[in-house]
Parts: sequence; C-alpha cells; structure tokens
Amino acid sequence: MVRTIRDFTVAGYVGGIPLSQVRVAYTKATSNGDGFLAETPWMMNPFEYKVVSGGLIYPNGVKVNFTISSTDGVTSYRQANYGPDRILRNTDGTMNTLWKGDGTSVVFSGNRASQIRDKHGLAITLTYGPDGLERATDASGRYISYQYYTAPGGARKLRRATGSDGQWAEYTWADASRLTHVAYNDGTQATYTYTLPSGPVVLPDTFRDTRAEAKMQAVKYTFIGKAAGNANSRFVLALSTEADPDSGALVSRRDSDYFEPTYPSTLVPLSETRGDGAYRELTFKGSQVTKIVGYEWEETTFTYSGTSSLLLSIKDPRGHVTSFVNEAVTGKPTRLTHPDGTYREVSFSIHHILIL
Repeated sequence: MVRTIRDFTVAGYVGGIPLSQVRVAYTKATSNGDGFLAETPWMMNPFEYKVVSGGLIYPNGVKVNFTISSTDGVTSYRQANYGPDRILRNTDGTMNTLWKGDGTSVVFSGNRASQIRDKHGLAITLTYGPDGLERATDASGRYISYQYYTAPGGARKLRRATGSDGQWAEYTWADASRLTHVAYNDGTQATYTYTLPSGPVVLPDTFRDTRAEAKMQAVKYTFIGKAAGNANSRFVLALSTEADPDSGALVSRRDSDYFEPTYPSTLVPLSETRGDGAYRELTFKGSQVTKIVGYEWEETTFTYSGTSSLLLSIKDPRGHVTSFVNEAVTGKPTRLTHPDGTYREVSFSIHHILIL
C-alpha cells in the first residue's frame, strides 16, 4: 500500500520540479529473527533520498538497488531491475549523483541529497540541521522550511513545514512511527489511526485526508499475511480490503491462495473484487503479471524473456499483439512493433531521456 498526500505547493515556484510538501505512507514487512513485523513508515518530504546498502530509498518509499556495474560509460552502477536510473559513487563509496530516467538528477554531499535538478539544470537546494532537512530553496529563492520537536517516546520528528508564501502544515506524532494528525493553515485537517496502538506492528487502520492524491480522501484498510499476525498464512503481507470508514461499504477486496514472489515457477491467481460485486483476476509468475481477466471477462496476456525477465509482448482482448525488443545490458526497449507490423525504433540520450 502506497498513499501520497500533497500538503501544499509554494505559489510561483520556478523550475520543472514542484516546490511541494509531499508525504508518502508506504507499508512494508521485515523480519526480526523470530518472525515478520509490519509497519507503515512515513516519508515526510519529496526530497528525501535515503542511502542504504546496495542502493537508495526514494521519496515514495521504494528501495531501488544499484548493484550491477554499468557498461555504458556514463555511470558506475545501474538499476538491478533494468530500470533507467543510474548512480555515480565517489571513490570512498559515498553517493555522488543519481541520474533519473526522466532527465532529472540528484546531487549528493556526504550521502545526503544536496540538490534536486530538473532536466534544464534548475535546482532545488537542500540545507540540513541536526534534526534533518531544514530548508528546500528553488532557483527563485522561494522555499519550504522544516521545524522539528520531541515526540512521545523521545524521537525527534517533523513538526511543521512552512512555505515562503505562508502556507503550512503541522504534524502530531504518537511516537516515532505513528503520525496521527495534520493541521493546515486553512483550518482543514487530516487524521490517521493504526491497527495496534502499541506493540511492534504498525499498520494503518484509517486514513482521513483532505489532500491525498487519491479518489477516496477517507479510507479504511485491512491487511493479511504473516507480518499482519496471520501466523499460518502462506505469504508475508498483502492488502486485503479497502472500505468507507464511516459506512463500512466495501470498495475492493483482494483474495489469493499465495502471493510470494520467491517462487517464480508458481502461477499465482489474485482476484480483485469491487464493491459492486464485479471482479477481475490477475495471474502472476513470481512478481510478473502474465494474464489479466478483466471485469468484463476480457483477457490480456503478457510474455517475458526467460533469462532477463523483460517484457516481450502484450496480447490484448482482441488477440492483437504488441511486441518489444530490448537492449541487452540496460533493458531499455529499442523497438516497439504494433499489431499491424509497423514499428517504431527508440533511443535514449546520455541522460537516459527517451528519443523517438
């Protein structure tokens, strides 16, 4: 589960990267030696890149591994999953620059992001204090400042983000993991509750947002899996249901006999049921979708390379096939062939921007 909330955007910002205060809640499961734990950490700003072993955690909470030496002469390492991003490391192993597939880049200093540059070179400059990021400033001098406080339990947490245009968001924490309340300068607010008020498992029970980038501002989630306390479950963690938190009306439900990507030879069915009773079924081989039977029983199938797991073709419900040829080292598509046999060849610039 990933949920994005854009608290505010500074008016009149300059550049291709919005000067915004954006938060992301994402659910993950980890092993503590005795079993699995589940939690929903918060990434509290869109400029937060965390350097971890093997790669980076992006602002959306996704860990991207950079473990394969590049052979394109541009950077030191490329994404392990054939993605478009590249990194350059310093000789001491610290991070130097992240080049992203959309043409933007992130410059690091001492393993912290110091600048976020758009594809034209206009930068958001980041400055830090003892608690973390203190200010993000764009090329025009507009900024977002960040203040911290000591939350219950002693952890230092983000208390307030303030834009140079007067907008602000104020955060209240129950402890180091659980953000419970957000107040805005216009008088609106957001609240969050969690399944277990105390203990190691921290999963969201209810989101009541006013600025989420989602169709439902208020939603109640349930989870299943070992990390959610289902000891006999055959998988680690999965989103089970979404519902209206007030009426209890079901929005969607997911059912699966087994959803564990460590068994790539197993074809795994996963059904998604809407609140009106209509459902679709997805079939996975490992983490790849091989077939989707839609809500109207239309069927779409996908084929992949057996060695590199790159997408080779898509057959739509009418039987029309679109096929792909991929570059062997980076995994980028180099040719797209349409069902009528016509094709388009594509290439990428030195900064991995698509050229048609």
